[in-house]
Amino acid sequence: MLAGTVKLIARVLVCAALFSSAAFAQTQPPIITIDAPGAGQGTIATAIKTAAVITGFYVDANSKCHGFIRNPDGTFISFDSPQPQEGIHSCARVTSINNSGVVTGSYEDAGFGCPNGIPDFGCGGVRAFARMPDGTIITFDAPVDPSNTNPGTVPASINPAGNIAGSYDPCGQGLCSSGFLRTSDGTSISFDAPGVNRFFGTITRSINAMGVIAGNFGDSNSVMHGFLRHPDGSFTVFDTGNSDCGFDANAINASGNVGGSFCTNNAFHGYLRARDGSFTSFDVPGALTISVKALNDRGVVAGMYRDSNFVVLGYLRAADGTITTLDVPAANGRFRVTLYGDHCLNNSGAVVGSYPDTNGANHGFLLPSGDD
Repeated sequence: MLAGTVKLIARVLVCAALFSSAAFAQTQPPIITIDAPGAGQGTIATAIKTAAVITGFYVDANSKCHGFIRNPDGTFISFDSPQPQEGIHSCARVTSINNSGVVTGSYEDAGFGCPNGIPDFGCGGVRAFARMPDGTIITFDAPVDPSNTNPGTVPASINPAGNIAGSYDPCGQGLCSSGFLRTSDGTSISFDAPGVNRFFGTITRSINAMGVIAGNFGDSNSVMHGFLRHPDGSFTVFDTGNSDCGFDANAINASGNVGGSFCTNNAFHGYLRARDGSFTSFDVPGALTISVKALNDRGVVAGMYRDSNFVVLGYLRAADGTITTLDVPAANGRFRVTLYGDHCLNNSGAVVGSYPDTNGANHGFLLPSGDD
């Protein structure tokens, strides 16, 4: 994958760091390791729906990447994204799943963005897909210009109605970013947050059941703000008022509450923004940085933090403010837990992510809840 495409995917899939809270607990349920059959070089679990159906992607022994769905009984369904005409293997990088079982993500197409239709150095781009519960895969693109080099469309989140929100590169080479909404009937809508510096980007993170989209953007002074795009196309722009060194909005739940992080005086904190616009900030005791990844309809937050030893761990923050650390005993190295996107947590409180072993190979994991 070329540099511009990598940049776009990184900006969409990876959230910024921040965090804090009132109470701190140290216990967690047993963690289940997830390894897709044939995953010779690693498994990444990215999303979970209610009833503990898990999705993600894995790399086989031949360095080929495949998507997967893991059922509650532990059985797996493996799938591949559409292959480019040139026959070069692509990779289904799954980002999200809804409770109807529709999976969305992106894949590489070596012939996309090549005006002559011939793969060459500098050609190729990223395209989006939706996999239906019957296994049918639909390919789609935001309104990118395929004559640009390395055009990219990267879904971030899907809601219960099947509406998909994400970001795309209208300039090529990952040089700028706009938001898109693909409705369940296939209609594509492009948008930018008001006042955005397009080359800093509109980054879409999450869409809720009501069709409200949350994300963040940089203005003409490269100052970050959060945004909500409402179903009628109007926007609400917000920040904490003291976020002088960074701000993001990474998750929105069905009630319209938003979770994210902000930086002030070079210190990072988490926040919850209620539908009425009020903010609650929180921190993990002893954490150097934190990120908010997901917020479910019960008000539970999932995220990551870096402790005083510079080790990255996970956490859950309950609606009452109680925080539980999330660690994987088999993990090795400084990045012990990685969570991906707003669907890494379901409404029952189950969490999925990945961890590296002593050989550096990734494994997926499930932290179950009592309700699943």
